[in-house]
Amino acid sequence: MKIVVLSQWYPPEPQSVVSELAETLAADGHDVTVLTGFPNFPSGKLYPGYRLTFVRRETWNGIPIVRVPLFPYHGRSPLLRVVNLASFCAAAMLIGPWFVRRPNLVHAIQPPTTCVPAWVLSRLWRVPFTHEVQDLWPDTLRATGMVSAGRALRLVDRYCAWAYRKTAAIRVISEGFRTALVSRGVPDSKVHLLPNWVDTDRYAPPDRSAPKPAWDTTRAAFNIVYAGNLGLAQGLDNLLEAAARIPAAARVHVVLIGDGVDAGALRQKAATRQLSNVEFVPFQTPDGMPAILAAADALLLHLKRDPLFSMTIPHKLLTYLAAGRPILACADGEAAAIVRRANAGVVCAPGDPAALAAAAMALATLSPAERAAMGRNGRACACAEFERTAVVPRIGRMLEDAAFPAKFFRIDAAPATAPRPLPEGYRLTIWRAGAGRAVPPGCRGAKWWVWALFHRARIFRSDRYGAVLIFRGDRLVHRSPLFPKYSRFPFMRDDDLQVGDTWTDPEERGQGLAAIALGAAAREALEPGARLWYLTTADNASSIRAALSAGLAPVGHGIRTSRFGLRLFGAFRMSGEAAR
Repeated sequence: MKIVVLSQWYPPEPQSVVSELAETLAADGHDVTVLTGFPNFPSGKLYPGYRLTFVRRETWNGIPIVRVPLFPYHGRSPLLRVVNLASFCAAAMLIGPWFVRRPNLVHAIQPPTTCVPAWVLSRLWRVPFTHEVQDLWPDTLRATGMVSAGRALRLVDRYCAWAYRKTAAIRVISEGFRTALVSRGVPDSKVHLLPNWVDTDRYAPPDRSAPKPAWDTTRAAFNIVYAGNLGLAQGLDNLLEAAARIPAAARVHVVLIGDGVDAGALRQKAATRQLSNVEFVPFQTPDGMPAILAAADALLLHLKRDPLFSMTIPHKLLTYLAAGRPILACADGEAAAIVRRANAGVVCAPGDPAALAAAAMALATLSPAERAAMGRNGRACACAEFERTAVVPRIGRMLEDAAFPAKFFRIDAAPATAPRPLPEGYRLTIWRAGAGRAVPPGCRGAKWWVWALFHRARIFRSDRYGAVLIFRGDRLVHRSPLFPKYSRFPFMRDDDLQVGDTWTDPEERGQGLAAIALGAAAREALEPGARLWYLTTADNASSIRAALSAGLAPVGHGIRTSRFGLRLFGAFRMSGEAAR
């Protein structure tokens, strides 16, 4: 499957969650291209070796990348932040189509504004687009203080509602996010809970006998390391206040590694308060982070106190778990629950500097063996629940379901198992078209006369048009039409049968009538050597259960194509091995 990953940020920016997704999808056999901007996050300045040009092509770990220009900025000005976001959206829409081949799907990741170019490109290419919710807007904008005006927040909320309606599928990273979207009217079938992941091999704890710390090593201290974005969502003022409460005798040293919109203000506040136990280290390249994390005595997860952040699971937490070091989590909600459940560190309430200072000193006073056990517990949790090779293929299946929403099932011979019995009082019959019988009994409506016309006019390639009918007394309660091959299903053989749109009386649902009908069709309607096909949609759980219960096997995904702009003249195109 051809996938365009649309993200404003991509390595060398600290966005491993995006690059690892693209690389793993490519390793699984997908053709992945990344459409992104010129690297400037989180400092807002272009990275060395880059200058703004009309377009730039490059390859990163085997992934083709198309970079389009944008206004580089990542500061506190809401107006300039809007210009930064809008410039990338405009460039992606106007330049992207000329340098990116038509895919089967566009996958928009972050920020949420990428849904605009994703929708435009999807309309241009006539393909669906999907979206990842890594930040829940407008909640994040309100919680960080980036946008506080009620009218602006309502406008963003309306934009997000529009984006959720247009997208074919939405991936969320936590149960809290899923609940929030469903409560806002997003169909539950569209929302897929698929957590972030970590490359546990990359962050495997190295030999600590030769660590590579990025901080001052001249003093003997217990080093608590925070690595990541120094932004408004992290609320790191609370950390400085906690550091001021830690006595020098505790020998606790806090190291902040990274950059962000709040970095300058934090440095100024630490200098003003003369916090000798706080050290700032410039942004480090992603390649060096595993060794840096391994050199820490403990790793700090710090989030601002807000209901929004109790719903999120930062990717930073997963890298901390994989690094095998004890974690000091100043957080609540789902992130804190993971640390507690794994017994991977110490948790304290966010926004409480006294509690953070006490937790830091408590962690420092534990024995090395106790802290090592916490690190091992955390890594075991990362390997069991958040391993990249286990999570990303599930995302790939979500994307395939969105790109090819038709799901095909097939059985190549009559099932060997005994047929499932009908409930008492029901009877099943296989109806065939014949003289004076153009429409199945109990079937009314114009479409059935159209099918009868097709049959009479020999548009079908055989005369085996019929239906599996189930009655309760004299009342029709289930219908499964049977159609021979015709032009819209070119992958079928001449003798194959296809089960059309099934119908079950709403009062009779839950009794397995669809599965019984499919089994009867496979046993009694097929000629020797013929196959039975069943088409449903990837989000129709009841139809999928019926097909599997009847012994049909999933053989691939498909999509309904159009001709002359009309689906009426199109056909179904297959992916996978179904055509064989």
